[in-house]
Amino acid sequence: SKSDLTYWKELDKAVDGYAKENGFEYVIDQEPFLRNATGKPIIINYFYHSTITQSAKNNRL
Repeated sequence: SKSDLTYWKELDKAVDGYAKENGFEYVIDQEPFLRNATGKPIIINYFYHSTITQSAKNNRL
C-alpha cells in the first residue's frame, strides 16, 4: 500500500551500507555543496527526509 514505507526504509539501509563499504559520505537532506574530505562522492538522500520523516510526523498526530 502507499502508506507502507518498508521498501524505502530497507533501501535507505542498503544505500547507507553501500556508502560505508566504499568510503562515501551518506547524508540525508543536506546541501549539495558539501565536500567529502576523502575526495570521494557524497550520496545525498532527499527522499528520506521529505517522505519517511514526514510520514513519521503524521503517524504521531
